Formats: sequence, structure tokens, C-alpha cells
Amino acid sequence: PMSEKNAKAIESAWLGWHRSGITMHYRPNYMLSGYALPSLDTRQSSRMLRLAVDNGMEGFDYDSLFGFWAVKGPMFYIHFRLGTRPDLILEQILDEYYTAFGEAAALVRQYFDYWEDFSTKLTRGGITNVKESARFYPPESFAPAEKLLQQARLLSKGKAAERVAFLQAGLQHGRLCAEFCQAY
Repeated sequence: PMSEKNAKAIESAWLGWHRSGITMHYRPNYMLSGYALPSLDTRQSSRMLRLAVDNGMEGFDYDSLFGFWAVKGPMFYIHFRLGTRPDLILEQILDEYYTAFGEAAALVRQYFDYWEDFSTKLTRGGITNVKESARFYPPESFAPAEKLLQQARLLSKGKAAERVAFLQAGLQHGRLCAEFCQAY
């Protein structure tokens, strides 16, 4: 996530290039943001992708996917869905994503909403390197999220339970990374 001022500047730059008539492909680097932590900006980044789709984007390329699906799943998912189905709206895509968690869908949505709200309130809008994780993700920030996932795990069954366990493992990994950076 970035400040609204910076987001508007990027949108303005895209529109300016679009008005020039050149052919454009979308290649953002914001998938690099957040390290192994749940740093999310589904709303802001989908707004930018939608602007690009509606204003001259002829393709996209993401070369910065580190595979942190357990903490960034909804963000990755919306990009791939909008990239292949630009007619979809964000809430449709998120609804589709969360159905994979069965009975726990509402709690998993609350979990990711918690982190998106948390991420957008950070000083610069998000972390860009490992060292910042200790400062921006203190130990107490994990407790509400862990509680939501524990509740989700109790509600889920079968494949959905495995998926919630995957989210729990990702969150534990993120917590350990932040704790290591704090100790370091």
C-alpha cells in the first residue's frame, strides 16, 4: 500500500502516457512489498489495475511474485482474475476467493480485512524491506489475526480446514520473520 497522494501520481502518470497514444503493458513492483508479512492492498492495487485495463493496457507482467500465497492470497488472486477477466469487479473476485474456505469464509475475510486495514495505516503505507518488518509488525499486531484463524480452523472441514491451516502456517512464518528482525 502507498499513500493516496503517491497512488494518484501513478494513476496520473498512466493516464498521461495513455493520452500520448503509446502501447503499454502493466508491470508493477508492488508485489515485492511486505516481505513474508500480510501486507495487503487489494483495493488500491485493483483500482490501479482497473484504471490500466480501461486506459490502454495491452498486457501485464509480474516478475516479483515470491510465492507468499499464505499471507497475500487475495491480492495475488485479484490480479490474476482481473488480468484474465477484466469485466469482473473486486467484490465478485473476493467473494469467489473466500468461498474456497467453506464455512470459515466469513472469518477468513475478516482476517484478511484486518491485515489490509492494518497495512494501509502504516507510516509509509507498507514495508519495503526485511528490516522494517520488526518496526511495522510488532508482536501484538499478530494476536487478533491469530484468533480469527483459530476460529476459522474450528469451523472448517476437509479441504477448507487444510487451507486455513496453510494461512496459519503463513502467519506463523510472518511472525517469526518479524521476531527474528526484532532480535537482529
